[in-house]
Amino acid sequence: MTAEGVFFGPKVWCTVKVQAQDDPVEELKQDPVPAPVQNPYQQQPEPVAQPEEQKREEPVIEQPKEPTYMELAAGHTLGAELIMLYEFGFKDFVVNEHLLTKYKDANVVAELMMSGQVTEESIQAIYRAAKSKQQNRQ
Repeated sequence: MTAEGVFFGPKVWCTVKVQAQDDPVEELKQDPVPAPVQNPYQQQPEPVAQPEEQKREEPVIEQPKEPTYMELAAGHTLGAELIMLYEFGFKDFVVNEHLLTKYKDANVVAELMMSGQVTEESIQAIYRAAKSKQQNRQ
């Protein structure tokens, strides 16, 4: 109840069944258990029987696993700074690596990205440079 005497919060309704002590104890009739509410939006689809031809197992072709950001950073000369940028929330390895190579300080790179000095066009240019660098290696 509030200071103004107004009730708030959810209302709860219940039924209390009382049995006198003098009466022999009888089992109280229990209300039938309500059926669980079915939400049509959460029903599981029924499995569809597949013909024998489709049941054949196809060979699994494993795609080569791409290294994670942390795996790439661990083997890099600027690994500690790359991990620091990742922890700051900058998760693009290519951009982080390029900017760290240029500025040599994770705090300077983070400041550049947070202040908006790294534009979409400059990020695209970084990716183009990284792609051409990779093609030159091959």
